[in-house]
Amino acid sequence: MMAKQLIQGDKQSVAQTSRQNPSANWKKFLAESGSGTKKKKRNNTNKHDVRKLELDLLNGEDNSFHKILQRLPEACGIDCEMVGASSPVRDMLARVSIVNMHGVCIYDKFVQPTHPVTDYRTWVSGIRPRDLQKGIPFETVRIEVAALLENKIVVGHAVRNDFRVLKIKHPKRLTRDTSFFPPFIQMFNGKTPSLRNLARVVLGVNIQGGEHSSVQDAKATLQLYMAYRNEWEKYVHEKFTKKENSRKTMHHNAH
Repeated sequence: MMAKQLIQGDKQSVAQTSRQNPSANWKKFLAESGSGTKKKKRNNTNKHDVRKLELDLLNGEDNSFHKILQRLPEACGIDCEMVGASSPVRDMLARVSIVNMHGVCIYDKFVQPTHPVTDYRTWVSGIRPRDLQKGIPFETVRIEVAALLENKIVVGHAVRNDFRVLKIKHPKRLTRDTSFFPPFIQMFNGKTPSLRNLARVVLGVNIQGGEHSSVQDAKATLQLYMAYRNEWEKYVHEKFTKKENSRKTMHHNAH
């Protein structure tokens, strides 16, 4: 009932706030589980470039927001499916999918279990024993995913859980979590929204009707970010600037 009211009540506000409404092609693309055919653009951003961008933002150099957006690192969406495992592991990585900023799936792998599986959670994960039998070693997946995500803006829903099961760390300044973005939370009266409800209210598409698809969920999170990209990056910029200014003040007072 709440979701229905949100859809009706927020249609106008969503249209006004969103900088880039999802197209019919995107809605169709989210419904597909296969990968696209576009070639992945090579990402030439390195750590030095990312840090230089941050310093330029703080120092007011090239601070036209259009230029800031042009210089942002490439973005990608990620989602992981997990299964239940024996102690001490409760959630174990079973599948990981990554889409580029065009919505094209660039990585989709099943993962060999590192502990005995106690619950495949098929009704929600979509994972079956035969899927993990053809999986690749966890350490291989961890290394490959870390390499793909390096120096990129990574978008996910409760993405900290994905990083946790992958056993990788990603800079907070390059992480965009759709479960924490203030405008999305405001749409749901201050409550953390589910990805399913966000997709329905913001994108106008239905996902997770049964078994989940990590490819579909990664596409949904990426498009949520792209729909609000300008507003989101301005929010991150202001948050980062405030934190950096506070750090400088503390450093100055200490001396």
